[in-house]
Amino acid sequence: MMKNSPCLSLSFIAALTLSTVCQAQYMSPQQAPKGQESSRSMRLQALGVEALPTASQAAIWTNDISDCATWSFGNGSMEVGQPWTDTDINFECSTEGPSGPYNGWAGGNPTGTAQPGLNSSTSGNGFLLVDSDLFGADSNYDAYWVENCWAQTVDPIDCSAYPYVSLSFQTRYRCWDNGSSDGSEKCFVEISRDGTTWPTLTNAYITEWMNEGMVDYDGEMVQCRYEVFPDSETGYQSDNPSILEFDVTEAAGGQGSVWVRFRWVGTWGYSWEIDDVEVYETPQNDVRIDNYISYTNYAQTRVYEYGAWPLSQIPDNLQAGAKVHNVGYADQSNVMMDLDVNGNAYTSNILGTLGYAASDTLVVSYQPTGLGTQSLNYALSADAEDENPGNNVASQSFEVTEYHYGRDNGVVSGPFPDDGTDDYIAMSLFDIESDITIYGIDVAILDGSEVGTPVRGFLVDMSNDLVLTEQYGGELVATNEVDMAPGFTNSGEGDLVWYTLMLEEPFEAAAGQWIGAAFEHYGGANLQIGEAQYTYDQTAFVYGPFGGGAAYDWYYTNEVPMVRLNLDPTAQPPAIDGCTDSGACNYNLNANVDDGSCDYGCYGCTDPVAFNYDVSATIDDGSCTYFEASCAFLGNPEWADLPLGIQSAQPLVHLFAEQVSQQVVLNAPSVIQEPTSGSFYGLLNWTALSISGMPEGLSFEDLPSSIGAESQFCLTYSGIPVDMGEFEVSVSGELFLSVFGSPYSIGSYTAPFMITVVENPNPIPGCTYPNATNYSPFSTVEDGSCYFAGCTDSEALNYQMFATVDDGSCDNSTCQSSCPSDLDGDGTTGTQDLLQFLASFGLVCLD
Repeated sequence: MMKNSPCLSLSFIAALTLSTVCQAQYMSPQQAPKGQESSRSMRLQALGVEALPTASQAAIWTNDISDCATWSFGNGSMEVGQPWTDTDINFECSTEGPSGPYNGWAGGNPTGTAQPGLNSSTSGNGFLLVDSDLFGADSNYDAYWVENCWAQTVDPIDCSAYPYVSLSFQTRYRCWDNGSSDGSEKCFVEISRDGTTWPTLTNAYITEWMNEGMVDYDGEMVQCRYEVFPDSETGYQSDNPSILEFDVTEAAGGQGSVWVRFRWVGTWGYSWEIDDVEVYETPQNDVRIDNYISYTNYAQTRVYEYGAWPLSQIPDNLQAGAKVHNVGYADQSNVMMDLDVNGNAYTSNILGTLGYAASDTLVVSYQPTGLGTQSLNYALSADAEDENPGNNVASQSFEVTEYHYGRDNGVVSGPFPDDGTDDYIAMSLFDIESDITIYGIDVAILDGSEVGTPVRGFLVDMSNDLVLTEQYGGELVATNEVDMAPGFTNSGEGDLVWYTLMLEEPFEAAAGQWIGAAFEHYGGANLQIGEAQYTYDQTAFVYGPFGGGAAYDWYYTNEVPMVRLNLDPTAQPPAIDGCTDSGACNYNLNANVDDGSCDYGCYGCTDPVAFNYDVSATIDDGSCTYFEASCAFLGNPEWADLPLGIQSAQPLVHLFAEQVSQQVVLNAPSVIQEPTSGSFYGLLNWTALSISGMPEGLSFEDLPSSIGAESQFCLTYSGIPVDMGEFEVSVSGELFLSVFGSPYSIGSYTAPFMITVVENPNPIPGCTYPNATNYSPFSTVEDGSCYFAGCTDSEALNYQMFATVDDGSCDNSTCQSSCPSDLDGDGTTGTQDLLQFLASFGLVCLD
């Protein structure tokens, strides 16, 4: 079972067509293990079509696999004597894609780890998965064994009110089919009316699956089995997701109890994922655009879809195509499609009748409207009013250009390869419609690629017998090998920057030629290019270690390498000015335009005692640097010659009233002169350190508690000095010396240094109003920052009318008079106060 073999079928080359399907080379199951088909990621997406809605007008039942308890799982392992006996593979509920050893087709993760899962509407809350690849690898069982398992609904679905019933679900599947397309691998939908009577569990699916799918319900033989992928063969892969619809009226129409089952049978296949299952009333009138639309009708014309299409290369007989499907139960008449291209209307052929469950392709001839974006809008119609018009429309777009010729759509979908240190060739194919001159090859290189990496491009004659059988088979003409220049990579977002590799000489391509545009990286350094949207089998290729066991070969890829043809006669490679003479002192490896700057006298520091002495320099350029007492030179041996205490490369002079942040070094040499005797002793350490005498407003941030011999600390003091003058600042601490090998304390030792604060010649902004809360006595220029704190509440007892900032001091207590007998409030107790009192004498006071 050679699963993952390279695509080397070249019959399509001899016939100058891409219609041949790339199938795996295989040996008999006893001879070959899985693992020789291309392990390149081949993520399939709908061909320019958004996720298609189901046709449901009246949903009977839905299940988004968010509750695994609504499904039951089983297999045929207990069927004694059957080819699946004791083979207990099962479906499961998962949020991750397949994780078998040959799952690279399903995503971008390293092969053998869980790949990105089904791209369904609700994949985040779970989907059904049968991972045959993982099970087969874990079991390592005989290739003749057969797997047979299922997932089915736990509860019945009531369809009694619906005479016509359909089933839809979103899915992704890749087929192995024994590597020989022998029809032994099947995916089925099955229906039961009682939950116990199901289509026969059998292995006669190659020829008898429909007969085995007939179930006897009270003497009525009912077809209860439906094949999900009837056209699958080795290497077949569905879209991600495919939205599939089945009319199950015969089994479920009008039935009060219906159960649904998904069955997998095969032999060490790949995987099958299922989500968003829906049972719904089959509409009477519903035609839809299926998930094939092509602005070149590629399936029938074999004309490539180009994302950047030179006007000179567009065929005169260009046509678009769309597959249409009747998902209603009534035949549809006069089915047709309108196509709008930048406001210009075109009409397709007309299908007289599209029968129940039938499909066909509608074709529209059209021409682009000129240079620029071509927006194509498809609209499907029929005589009967469509009950689900949302699936009758689709859209695509491409660019018509003058000189750019690209298969990609200009949008990076991911990096190639996964490991940018691999050596590889990436190649897109082009049909030449009319004679052209090719001047270069453009490639979209991604961020993270290493500058200076050698790369090249070349053209390939795809009609050559050696093409895809040898690494350089069919090579026509190449570019020079260049070292990638900086500044020409892409993040994958926004407008692309194309890296142009110029051909050694322009190539004259004749109408009818079939050409490959190839980009080569030799490996070692990291270099990745962009890959773009899905493309059909055998229309883009890569060479490298991408097969089983990292086998080197040509493999087709379903994601277009972003490698284009450049038809611009004025095209230039990335311009990098500099000295291009490798013998010059200032030779620039990345320069490709000599700007006359080459210098053959090598400049640098010629002083041997300097820190940056350059032995190769012949001309001193004044760049020599020498030791200075700063934090940049901590640990240098020159510190041994400086005394104990604070050291600085420059005098410590600061301006009055301006912010200071100053670094100095606290140095401890290996020996020190004892101040009393004048003798030199070894220094052990200086402890309990403190600093005194700092100018007001300045302070140290990080003074250590002690320092040992032959060490330095970088210290910082900061603040705003508010005193002028010369200040002797002292570092003090207990000093321990080594006397005859023993520690000896000489007591407190003080090392002074000077800080000077000078008059500030600059204006000093601040608040200059003495009564302001934030008055700055040393400010010389009023900056409008003054404020006055106080009570700003006019109702408070201590309201201050000039306060601008409320300081929370307001007193809002009730006012109590100091003269309670002053009833009329005139400030004295007099006759009027007495009369008021007598007038109210004897009155009862109410609360």
